[in-house]
Amino acid sequence: MNNYEFDAVVIGAGPAGLFAAINISDFGLKTCLIEKTNSAGKKLLMSGNGQCNLTNTVPLEEFIRRYGGKNNFVKKALHNYPPEKLLNFFRAEGIEFMEDKNGKIFPECRRSKVILDVLIKKYYGNKGKIFFKTSAREICRKENKFLINAVTANANENSNQLQKENLQILTRYLIVCTGGVSYPMTGSTGDGYLIAENFGHEIISPEASLNSVSVKNYFLKHCGGIAIINSRVIVMRNNKKISENTDDLLFTHTGLSGPVILNLCRYIKSGDELHIEIAGTIEEFLTNFKALISESGKSNVKTALVKLNIPERLVTAILGYNGIDGDEKCANVKKETIAKIVSVFSPLKFTVNHPDDIKTAMATAGGINLKEVNSGTMESKICENLFFAGEVMDVDGDTGGFNLQWAFSSAKLAAEAIIKKNSI
Repeated sequence: MNNYEFDAVVIGAGPAGLFAAINISDFGLKTCLIEKTNSAGKKLLMSGNGQCNLTNTVPLEEFIRRYGGKNNFVKKALHNYPPEKLLNFFRAEGIEFMEDKNGKIFPECRRSKVILDVLIKKYYGNKGKIFFKTSAREICRKENKFLINAVTANANENSNQLQKENLQILTRYLIVCTGGVSYPMTGSTGDGYLIAENFGHEIISPEASLNSVSVKNYFLKHCGGIAIINSRVIVMRNNKKISENTDDLLFTHTGLSGPVILNLCRYIKSGDELHIEIAGTIEEFLTNFKALISESGKSNVKTALVKLNIPERLVTAILGYNGIDGDEKCANVKKETIAKIVSVFSPLKFTVNHPDDIKTAMATAGGINLKEVNSGTMESKICENLFFAGEVMDVDGDTGGFNLQWAFSSAKLAAEAIIKKNSI
């Protein structure tokens, strides 16, 4: 058994873990990272479809509101280390950025790897150590420190088999940055929840966030790829509005997606009804459609609906499913038909079958109960010198760079708290 002692140990070599370790080791503290997989930042490499949507340009006060009601908890970390400071960190390392039309910030080269490379280079430059293929099996308190019993697996030089080795690691400060349970192939399998529970923390049940949804009787399979810009979607449960959002909607071959659905996913449960406005409110749709009917007597119904900026393929599918003749001339349309068209188009209604599998979600809702974490330091209120950063806590942001920014901002706050405690 090999024995080690460090000033600080960070579990999880994702963006939060790497950034926490960089900032701690910057001040000369002997630091190590424990990573269960064979490489760092696997989920970071996947972010933004491999292009790394790092953060967003919305004003900071709006930024803080993009965390599903957790704004009171996240605001200290985001004020302490806002998007511009994060971008400046990478600019100092030669990375240039570009902004898309929605305010999303990407590396100019559109490659996540350049962000990861900077983080790894900075950490190793600080003489930091990473134990790869290493699992923290047991963590306990030993006087005023943490004793970590870990197992590492290395390839045997004389065979293709993995050789397991036991490690004992002693540290004063421990930061858990293990992420949630989405994309488990990247190493996010809920290990941090077990560590937190072991020290008395409550875990809010993990659920999918930033995910598509499947709906019952989905009749728009052939409309996959159609997008509606700025569509308003309302989540209804037992005839009561649960939440709503307005953003781009995407019809897929299997269900509903796009930013408006991804950002609502944290509120959606099986059996909920989604009311989708694809051409304005009921009143707007009714007014505009009636005007087109009276103005376009020689045109057919389908043509009139397309003039409301509804894609023709979508119009054809909705009319066909509801048994409405799209070729009927507008001059001949009866009031009953107009009423039926209005009822099926505004809003377009679907009953949720289920949000898609949490394993395919971009983020995890749930995690360590925020009531048990100091929002000004990221330190546990239950166990001294135990810290958390990133997605392992019950914080999930909207799509658009908000989750990566949270990973970096929370890691920075935790690192600064450790540095301050260590100097006392």
